[in-house]
Amino acid sequence: MKSKLLLLAVGTLLSALLSLPSLAAQTMEQRIDKLERQMNRLKVMQMDMQNLREDLQENFGAVEEMVHKLDELKKQQNSNYQDLNQRIRSVPVLRSEPRAVIKGGSKNREVESYNSAFELVREKRNKDAINAFKKFVKKFPSGKSVGDAWYWMGRLYSVEGEGEESSKAFAHAKYIFTTVVEKEPGTEAAKHATQRLKKIK
Repeated sequence: MKSKLLLLAVGTLLSALLSLPSLAAQTMEQRIDKLERQMNRLKVMQMDMQNLREDLQENFGAVEEMVHKLDELKKQQNSNYQDLNQRIRSVPVLRSEPRAVIKGGSKNREVESYNSAFELVREKRNKDAINAFKKFVKKFPSGKSVGDAWYWMGRLYSVEGEGEESSKAFAHAKYIFTTVVEKEPGTEAAKHATQRLKKIK
């Protein structure tokens, strides 16, 4: 009886000893799997960091480009203002003729209305000047200075950054000046219209 019990104990011990390598191997395999999972997570994190770095570089480049464009726009605006100021200084204010008062007040009112609008340009009140010139061309659609009124509206709209309105105003001015050149060749009005046409882009 004792010998049987001894044999059973020995068998159980041997079985336990034989299972130890398997358990050790299983534990090692689990550790390797865990390390592999950690490595994979690190790789994903590295890729995310790289993508984030690239996105930041792209955004920084876009910001730099926007800043550059803004600087260019400011320079263009300053150039437009300087150009406008030079043109204003070079244009004499129209003077009303005494005979216009004798013959009638319409021509005199036209000159005064134009001069009032142009004075706003000299004062750099661009929007007020635009409105004044609008009223002028509406009130004196066939006036001698209507081409100049459209011309200055084109300039003022350009300075204010309203390109579409500027193009429309210049188109009106170009049509009027071209008509003057064709119908009044050799006159002072035609010479003036020709000079204006050269300045319209």
